Amino acid sequence: MRKQNSNWQTGFVSEAGNYLENHDDFAFVELDDLACWVLVDGIDTSEDEHSAKLVVEHILQLFTDNPGMSKGKMASYLKEANDLLLERSTRDRLKASVVLVVTDYVRVRWASAGNTRLYIFQNNQIQTKSKDQSYYQHMIEKEQVPEDDSSGFEERNNLINYLGMPDTFKPFVSDKFKMVEGNSLVLATVGFWEQINEIEMLDVTESAKEPAEAVDVLEDLLLSKQADPLENYTIVSIFATKLFQEVNNTWKIIKRVILIMVPIMIALSIFFYFRYRAHVKKEEQITLMNTYEQNGDELALEENYERSLKEYEKAITKADEAKQKNAKTRIESKKKSTQLVVDGDLLVEDEEFDKAVTYYQKSKKEVKKYEFKEEETVVDQIDDRITDA
Repeated sequence: MRKQNSNWQTGFVSEAGNYLENHDDFAFVELDDLACWVLVDGIDTSEDEHSAKLVVEHILQLFTDNPGMSKGKMASYLKEANDLLLERSTRDRLKASVVLVVTDYVRVRWASAGNTRLYIFQNNQIQTKSKDQSYYQHMIEKEQVPEDDSSGFEERNNLINYLGMPDTFKPFVSDKFKMVEGNSLVLATVGFWEQINEIEMLDVTESAKEPAEAVDVLEDLLLSKQADPLENYTIVSIFATKLFQEVNNTWKIIKRVILIMVPIMIALSIFFYFRYRAHVKKEEQITLMNTYEQNGDELALEENYERSLKEYEKAITKADEAKQKNAKTRIESKKKSTQLVVDGDLLVEDEEFDKAVTYYQKSKKEVKKYEFKEEETVVDQIDDRITDA
């Protein structure tokens, strides 16, 4: 199991600052294959509901019941938390800022709404960090103001997206970030990160031996700033000291290719099987066509024209089924010639000799349209009929 074969350590502190009540909340859960950290900053003043606590508990319950780290699933966790705050907003409108982090003990992905932040550090530098969904961040991206995490910017807390939005809530979900052993993460609410810059965070996390130590030093550093007022603050430090070692990627790729190829091979096998069966059936039809035609020829030589007609009709049916156009044309000509002889014989029986001669002559012309090794014999037979008529 991934958790047992990796080492991720978490330390945190959450305090009310100079206020009577702490509106922040944090919790995490580590499952066998996935872990989840949720940090929420309640940004309403409701005395009846604790927005941050509601959100943290709800997201962790959703994650525990249906764990995953796909973009769609992580977005759904936040959207359901947003729906919960809207549902519970009876007397006061509940609002919160959130950052959600999920790992498979190799990679991390985060989702956020508002200005609760995530930082990832390694080798004396910041690897990446989350972006606020605030008017201030919008101004930075438009290059209207320089990025400055010091306090004093009113627009910093002017959020354009947060939990509790009634209409256009749209959380941010990151791509997967590949961790390396020694990475450290810091999650923080605005009460902390607007007082402590990234360089100070980096210095502490790089020198600390465990996350609890990092949190203690970061808190001491915050308190030393003597902010007035000191806002609610939460600091979370996560050390990834050992990552889960995945199975050889080559074998994973091979298995993936096999999974893709198996249905393709099955489909091709079915296709070629039916194509082969169609070919076999066509050959069978051609064989029957040739047999019926040969039978018709032999019966015509024996002057058994009525049975010859029936054999030619069968041959024409098989020529149709086998899509043998040239053969069908040839056999139809033989059938026509034979039919003319049969009709001529009937006219002789009725003593309509002139008409019978006409039919026999037409039959001779039809015989000469196709290659037939017994053509002379058939023609002689018809000539005899003409003479007799």
